[in-house]
Amino acid sequence: MLARWTNNADSRRRRPIARHDRNQCAIWLGFGLVLWWISNDPLHRAAAARLLFAILFVSGLARLYALVRWGFPGPLLAGAIAIELVLSPIPILWLNRLQQHSRS
Repeated sequence: MLARWTNNADSRRRRPIARHDRNQCAIWLGFGLVLWWISNDPLHRAAAARLLFAILFVSGLARLYALVRWGFPGPLLAGAIAIELVLSPIPILWLNRLQQHSRS
């Protein structure tokens, strides 16, 4: 019975999607862990935070390019584009203000 499941043509087609999901989970887990590390001391780890959110913003630009090139990706990815492009600059601006207040 197990051989029937592993040799199923549908399961072979689903494997790349499952691999993609695992990769996405690993990326977001890493993002969350670095963000947690930054949150312990945001003033001294501001460079890492800026880099992290800049990468998030650039990924939003890549998704936006894909939207323009290949069409609407669906509501989930459209939401991701909005979050990456609109919300990712906010922590960078907050860190800039935090550093200005700590200097004065």
